[in-house]
Amino acid sequence: MDITVASTHKTAKVNYPNLDLMKFFLALLVVEIHTRPLKCFYFAETLIEGIDVLAVPLFFLASGFLCFRDLNYASFGVVISAGTERVRNTIIKLLRLYLIWTLLYLPLTIFGNVLLGKNLLHGSLSFIRGTLFVGENYYSWPLWYLLASIVGFTLVFICLHRGGWRFKHIIPFSLILLLLGYGITYVQGWDGAPVYLAVPIRIYCRVFGSSRNGLFEGFFYIAVGAALGLKWDQLNRVPLLLEFAAVAFGLAGTYLVSNDAHLPFCAIASIGLFLLSVRRYGVNLNSCALARRMSTIIYLVHMYFVVVFVYGICGQSNPDLYASNVNRPLLFLFTLSGSIIVSTLVIGVSKRMPIIKAAFGI
Repeated sequence: MDITVASTHKTAKVNYPNLDLMKFFLALLVVEIHTRPLKCFYFAETLIEGIDVLAVPLFFLASGFLCFRDLNYASFGVVISAGTERVRNTIIKLLRLYLIWTLLYLPLTIFGNVLLGKNLLHGSLSFIRGTLFVGENYYSWPLWYLLASIVGFTLVFICLHRGGWRFKHIIPFSLILLLLGYGITYVQGWDGAPVYLAVPIRIYCRVFGSSRNGLFEGFFYIAVGAALGLKWDQLNRVPLLLEFAAVAFGLAGTYLVSNDAHLPFCAIASIGLFLLSVRRYGVNLNSCALARRMSTIIYLVHMYFVVVFVYGICGQSNPDLYASNVNRPLLFLFTLSGSIIVSTLVIGVSKRMPIIKAAFGI
């Protein structure tokens, strides 16, 4: 998603066409995650599961990179500077998007609560918990990324501006939290977990749902992206072979060991792929800006088409969307086609209506 604010630095805006194309591909992967078109094809499904885990970490990396590109540590040593203003504006933009889309997804949230048989009180409490602590409500699954980004950017900002830390300290600290996130997931699925682990994890999950959030996931990937942004003009010094090797090693780990985003395999593959995507850049290379804007809109709107197809067209009533008996390849095509049509219309209208542009963050 393209969620960074325009640069307040005097350096000319640099465009990354390959990164824009990658964002569009990542948006397609997110649609695939929520529609599972290959569910009936075991080998193909297994193959894609090792790749689609990279989607959100790469979005985090890109957001951190674009926000911090061409800044320096001195920008965070004073109260008001190009760096502090840019990060604050990014957090404000993310918060605005999160609140707007939480409201726009409210009809789907209410619909999901009806399917689950929740009364008004239970549904209202679930909505408050989902909005404040989880980052999503029923069928508004994409929004967790926005809340996680708000938390991740805020933590990076606090460490830099208030704590005086550098990324050589922030990244190891956030890596520890990333690995703790895997530990939480592991204990959640451990039937024989000792009480001293099981009870606090159960309490934590009652509030926050899982470790897929800004503290245990977004913080690390945004911090790495931000650190790369500070060194953006030196990234091409990284050997191309090393970047390909990182992708190959990381993907091998996601297939052979685990595709959990909290483990180093996903992190290494994501960082390697991200570095490959930003090798080509330039002031006049804005040919793929349309793909970048479309990726944001597709990410935000696609769940509406999923719900319309499953429950409106196919007449399903199972609140577990993945358990619904529908033609999944057709679901994917319907969702993707509808999302692309909407994104085309939104981009066209946004040129004349700034409020639409602001609502979609483009």
